[in-house]
Amino acid sequence: MIKYLLFVVLHMSAFSSYASESVLGDSKWLFEMSGSYGGDSLGTILFYGGEDQSIKAGQGLAFSTGFQQELKDSDFGIKALIGYKFSSSMASNADVWKTVTPLDIIPYYRINKNSRIGLGVTLHLNPQIDWDWLAPSEKFDDASGLVFEYSYSAFSFGYTSISYTSINRDVDASHFFIKVNNSF
Repeated sequence: MIKYLLFVVLHMSAFSSYASESVLGDSKWLFEMSGSYGGDSLGTILFYGGEDQSIKAGQGLAFSTGFQQELKDSDFGIKALIGYKFSSSMASNADVWKTVTPLDIIPYYRINKNSRIGLGVTLHLNPQIDWDWLAPSEKFDDASGLVFEYSYSAFSFGYTSISYTSINRDVDASHFFIKVNNSF
């Protein structure tokens, strides 16, 4: 699966240089920042004051970069992004980090000048959580899932359906997200 996704990304990049002579239209580099929430609880951190914080499998803040390729004389296109997603605890005496490297490939349909809707695939590479001294770190297998996204201007809203598997358990990492993007 990884080889196939990388093959698609590399070939789309190579073909974009021939856009003026082919069916390819505008190519743009993208930068996205997103926040997401959802998924099963991976664990709970208890604080001295009686408060607690649940670390969810799908929550986090992500920074991604990639490209968007439109087809000439068409309302269809595709975007491909790779990023870094993380979440951490609010504890002052422990550094708990959940990290993953998402790779998204999302074909889309442009509804009008400012709106588009897409359904694509995501590959989450090296999902893991480091519990610091609170518990042993946990690594999950690479996972693939589906992404639904609606975009209006520089904002996107959507849902990712994905599950993680480790030696000890399976967790639902599905989540809702909101993104802000910039292209040039």
